[in-house]
Amino acid sequence: MPDPMPEQRESPPQWPPLAGYDEPTTPPKATEAELRAAASGVHPDSDTPTPTVPSQAGAPDEPQPGVDPRLSDRLPVATPPQPKTVPAAPDTHGRGVRMTIYGFGGAVVVGLIAVIVVMAGGGLVPGVGDDDKPADKLLSDSGEVDKEQYARLAKAVGTEDWIDWRYGPTGEGASDVPEAKQPKTDTLRIPGSDIKRPYQHGSGSSAENPRNVQGQLGYVPDESKASVDHVTTMETTDSTLGFTPRAGGRFTAESEDPDLSGKSLSKCAGKDGPGRLVAADRSHGAGYAAHSVLAFSSGVIATSGISGAQKGTCLALPDGQTPTSVAVTPGNEFALVTVWDTAKVRGRVAVIALADRPGTYGSSWPATYPGLPNPGHFGFSKLLGFVELKDAKAPTGITVKTDFDGENVERINADLSTEAGREPFGAKVAKAGFAVVAASAEKRLEWIDLKPLLSGFHKAYFKDDPKTYASPGQKPEQWPPSFDKETAFAPKVSAVTKLKESPLSITNLNGIVYAGGGKGTVTTFKGGPGAPEQTGTLALDGAATCLSPTSDGQQVLATSRTDRSVSWLKPSKAGASVAMTLRDKRLTDPICAIDNADLDPDDGTGTRARTVSITDFGGGALHTFRYGEARMADGSSLNLKKETFEYGGAYEPKGKPFVVTTTVDNM
Repeated sequence: MPDPMPEQRESPPQWPPLAGYDEPTTPPKATEAELRAAASGVHPDSDTPTPTVPSQAGAPDEPQPGVDPRLSDRLPVATPPQPKTVPAAPDTHGRGVRMTIYGFGGAVVVGLIAVIVVMAGGGLVPGVGDDDKPADKLLSDSGEVDKEQYARLAKAVGTEDWIDWRYGPTGEGASDVPEAKQPKTDTLRIPGSDIKRPYQHGSGSSAENPRNVQGQLGYVPDESKASVDHVTTMETTDSTLGFTPRAGGRFTAESEDPDLSGKSLSKCAGKDGPGRLVAADRSHGAGYAAHSVLAFSSGVIATSGISGAQKGTCLALPDGQTPTSVAVTPGNEFALVTVWDTAKVRGRVAVIALADRPGTYGSSWPATYPGLPNPGHFGFSKLLGFVELKDAKAPTGITVKTDFDGENVERINADLSTEAGREPFGAKVAKAGFAVVAASAEKRLEWIDLKPLLSGFHKAYFKDDPKTYASPGQKPEQWPPSFDKETAFAPKVSAVTKLKESPLSITNLNGIVYAGGGKGTVTTFKGGPGAPEQTGTLALDGAATCLSPTSDGQQVLATSRTDRSVSWLKPSKAGASVAMTLRDKRLTDPICAIDNADLDPDDGTGTRARTVSITDFGGGALHTFRYGEARMADGSSLNLKKETFEYGGAYEPKGKPFVVTTTVDNM
């Protein structure tokens, strides 16, 4: 049995009941095609039938017709742009230096092309000019999704072209940004292991109580087929604190992910493998999150774990269904995957039921129970069906919330065969929830009511005949049944929100939904499946490329590719405010940042720290910084002042990283 892992949050806040429920609760290139790839604009709002919610009040004025809001302040009007020098990255990662040189040359080429285009009477970006055509290459001149571009982009998922369309253009960021101090790094060997574990603080006199944070790093590969590495981002002992990202986990220092290179993928990926990684996520609940859920360009949806929880599961979506983003429910019950249906040109959400491997953790069930909360060591997955989106044909992001936030409940001896055996567990299972889908090019949010799914499963497990779920399997009629066999379980879209900015990113914090707009505005909504209520807006210095909740559930990280920064957003009466911001010369092209789980042991006496890991796409590296409070096991303090950071180092995969997801693996 694996060692137990501590909770991801120390004291998760209580999510309020859902309203209406009775239950508790890159620079542009020289060619025309590549110039289009640099543009990721939006089309004018179209008429949307009920239950569409009007554009949010207080949102910024509409951008100039046809101009991509993420590029509007950088498009030439009558004169070509002057080449601007991009700050070079330090020697910690050489690829950043190369990208600076390439970026300077690209700017010169673009400037020359702009002269020719403007002299000819056109605009720099195809579709922007006298005709006021939509700037986003996914859209036709009329503002509708272009079928040919839809198919082409679907084939390009997981490529550099896709990343630049999906996350918007790069930026220069602020000038004269600081460079965080990098403490001296030593290494420590744990008895019985050959791994050299880097550390920055402590004496290294003891290797007792080793712990680490690890997970999966996704990237656009340079040459190899592999697009996911297994990485460690932080590790401690009683005498050390280290936050240098490295390859491997508890047992190895190899970058190859064991779950994605072994037999677990062979049954669904075939001899050619799963393809390029497109998206990845772990549950953001208060319980364990042993596995991440990964979506690949081939349509394969796989799970991959930490060192103490190997042997994942996988399935393949039907042909013509291209995954674009992933969200996992807080208790690891379901994975929701946004999909482009290239045959019918429609947007959908695949609903996948998950179950852990029986008996592996104290919080595991004694049998396979798909759709019930579990520690995330997945051994079963089944595609139940799809939620058809109302308006959005090209969904790009998704977030999910339920009325059960996850908890490490002792379930290993549970007996669900009798009413008395069920009673202790029924109260700690989700009955209601919602998901929100973002469609960037179409400027839409679609709200999905998950109550039919969650309440249906709750009833089956805790009120119906136990024979109902006694024999889970992959046939449509086997438990859990497909939506075709049990239509009552199928979630549905309950509302559509039209936005004035392209929603580049989306997440939620305790039921409040955060949508990051392409012009730099983060809009917050009161969550729920009904008509959403806007609660506030916040203007950032650059567009929020990625939004993610911190591991303690108290703040949201907003990564800006254009501003080259990471901001901590704190909930407020006005929606959110910026608590602090990280800018560092080493960050040349940040796509997404995550807050690593705190390694504080259950007894509160061990070494602990707060760190953030950032995928630097153009720089080709994963960076880790330390911030806030820290303490060694002997009680000595290593606290940092607000807005002060320490740099742990960089890990360079064989490609350009864009997503990372980690959790605690107890040594």
